[in-house]
Amino acid sequence: MSTYEQRETVAVPAEPITPVTDPVVSADQTAVTTVRRFSIGQLLSGIVGLILVVFGVVALVRTGIDGTFNRPVADVVGLAHSSIIGLVELGVGLLILLGAVAWDMRALGGFMGVVLFIFGVVVIAASDEILLKLGTERTTGWFLMIMGAIAAATATLPTTTRTTRRVSTR
Repeated sequence: MSTYEQRETVAVPAEPITPVTDPVVSADQTAVTTVRRFSIGQLLSGIVGLILVVFGVVALVRTGIDGTFNRPVADVVGLAHSSIIGLVELGVGLLILLGAVAWDMRALGGFMGVVLFIFGVVVIAASDEILLKLGTERTTGWFLMIMGAIAAATATLPTTTRTTRRVSTR
């Protein structure tokens, strides 16, 4: 949820304290306007980003990054992952999470969803030689494509805006 708050000081004549003896005086008042924006898309893309980050971290822990990036290959929830796939998932997942944090950053999450979708299509369409070089299988490409489609779609969901204004006397 993103929150925007604006404060402004306004001089407004105040009510007389005692009508007979005190003249009308002006008092400074503060007007606070708060705007809150939230989209269910932020929540859904945050979940997608979190799943990708967890899968990427698990893949990197199991495969390591001290040798080649395509070997060894580890299974993460039945999907073949090498360290290069884990790095892609971790990086894209963090950027999707960043896009889910604030309403005005939704485009970043949507863009990274499209990038992940395209990467998934490339993995699905790849030859066996390329899959061996990437250290993955086509099922992982389907997973990446589905996660990318969800992240891209959540960027287009509508936003709820709530505005409140509170005036207080100092």
